[in-house]
Amino acid sequence: MAGRSTWQDIESRVHSPSHGLLAVLGALFCGVGVVTYFVVARQLPVGEFSGLLALLAIGAFAVVGGSLLAWSIRAFLAPARVRHADASCFPKIPQEPVAFEGAIVHHRVTHELVADARQWNFVPSERNWRQDKHFLIGFGGGFLLLCAGTWSWIFHSRLQVGGWPVSILAATLITVMVGGTAFFVIGLLMRSGYQRLSRLTIPIGGGDLELNAPIPPQQDDTELLAGLQWVFLGKSDRRQLKIPRSLVQGVQICPWKVVVVGTNERTVTWAVQGLLVLATPEEDNVLRLPLLLTGDFAGGARLMRRLAEVLEVPYLFHADAAGWRQEADRAKRRQPLRTGGMMG
Repeated sequence: MAGRSTWQDIESRVHSPSHGLLAVLGALFCGVGVVTYFVVARQLPVGEFSGLLALLAIGAFAVVGGSLLAWSIRAFLAPARVRHADASCFPKIPQEPVAFEGAIVHHRVTHELVADARQWNFVPSERNWRQDKHFLIGFGGGFLLLCAGTWSWIFHSRLQVGGWPVSILAATLITVMVGGTAFFVIGLLMRSGYQRLSRLTIPIGGGDLELNAPIPPQQDDTELLAGLQWVFLGKSDRRQLKIPRSLVQGVQICPWKVVVVGTNERTVTWAVQGLLVLATPEEDNVLRLPLLLTGDFAGGARLMRRLAEVLEVPYLFHADAAGWRQEADRAKRRQPLRTGGMMG
């Protein structure tokens, strides 16, 4: 493993390829809202419900556009920066992402790095999961109450199926069976997404690392995994890998233009992929294990920097403007994925 004195840290700007697009969209939304207000608002029926709805829609356009524009301006004037190893550190390591089928891009940073008395833990963020649960319960509860109330009014006033107790009971049953089932399934999918995230354990003071992750994209039918052994965890598609500390060469982050082409659709998502770089018996080769895939470029870059500091290895950063230009060129030649997607 490279010693701390064998590389020099420099600072680079974390680039976002979507800043320009967000700025244009923000200006467009804000302009539509403002122009529509001054041109149309005076002709709206004052005091009527339709006029109120129109004003709310106009205001929403202005607020959303103003928020996007303000965020883009702030990011341009005060861009995120991160310190990393200079280009002379492991120059032969590939700078492109490890592409694999079924890749899920999360819009937030999915992991956190926390320590206890014995070890550091690179684990899925409990705060994100709590926020998602609270949002699902709050939004779902309000939505279900609104649906139950609407159906109760329809049953009582329009269909005249009986008195209010009968109408409320029928509406509640329909809402629970349809809406409740839908939100329950959504919750299970969200939970499943969190459970599939990687987990890395780093003993304090030395010792082997332990990686718990889905089946890796680089299978062990090559010479790269000589000396390492994946252990299947029960009947799941997860594996566990013990990694000797001496094999850890660095922590890397690469830009990835994720292109997924399905039967009738094509999606393009920008993301950064965090990887753990391991030495292999082949002198000119390395094994790179994906740990993180997020659309939060600055948050992902900072988290992987912290992981490199904990491991005391070089941080290989390729998500600057030049790295994104190279990735855009690579994406034109790369075979698109057949499966994958995005998650909030």
